Amino acid sequence: MDNSNSRPQDHFEGDPIENIPGTAVAFAIMAYFGPLWLLGLLVPPYKDLFYERNHVNNGIMMFIACCATLIVMRIPIIGWIVAIMVGIVLTVFTVLGVIAAARRKHYTYPIIGDKIHIVK
Repeated sequence: MDNSNSRPQDHFEGDPIENIPGTAVAFAIMAYFGPLWLLGLLVPPYKDLFYERNHVNNGIMMFIACCATLIVMRIPIIGWIVAIMVGIVLTVFTVLGVIAAARRKHYTYPIIGDKIHIVK
């Protein structure tokens, strides 16, 4: 019996974890840090990996959320409180995404991760 599909989070569409090079992992990790997601989107050998596209998509959503938080933060008092709470959530999601990328696993953000696909 073939056990290759017993852990679906370890496999990506055509990208078994054994075939994901270390450089692709580095680009996936960098995708969570500001505009560095552009590297994973533009570097030719890795941009076609589902694994890389997944983490780049998460990085883009994180970058947009950070920019929106910076705008909301300019509202006195309420904006500061919201920015602190959102900042904590974004930090937790960044850590979870980096850990998943380092382990060569698929990660989507809760609630919106499966619904928003910026990079197809």
